Amino acid sequence: MVAGSAALLVQGHGDYHPKNIFIGQDSLEDRATLFVAAIDFESSLTAPPAFDVGYFLAQFRNQLFPHPEILSRLPDDIFLQAYEDEINEVAAGFRRQVEIFRARANLSIAAYLIKVGMGDSPDLWRVLVEAEQALTV
Repeated sequence: MVAGSAALLVQGHGDYHPKNIFIGQDSLEDRATLFVAAIDFESSLTAPPAFDVGYFLAQFRNQLFPHPEILSRLPDDIFLQAYEDEINEVAAGFRRQVEIFRARANLSIAAYLIKVGMGDSPDLWRVLVEAEQALTV
């Protein structure tokens, strides 16, 4: 590890995807009670901020792949731009790191598909191609 690089790490979720995010409202009469919460922190780890971002983008695409109408309305850049707008300063090479972690997440998805007997599925080949594409950006 490079001296001082620990300061570039954050406590990440480690399994950040749409199924681990809840959107709710405590009182239907009061929009001020609207909230967004993440659950399932058992995979939490210390990592670069780009880890959870890349993981989320890969999982979002994979989980919503059967719904192209949603994916077409919510391109990755909307999420990335909102994230960058909220952060005071993103690290140099942030978007490249996002792509590396997106590729890692796609490989994890591929391993899961093989584990559950979907090794011959078109989904396996799609996520493998998406992993390769993320590394060539």
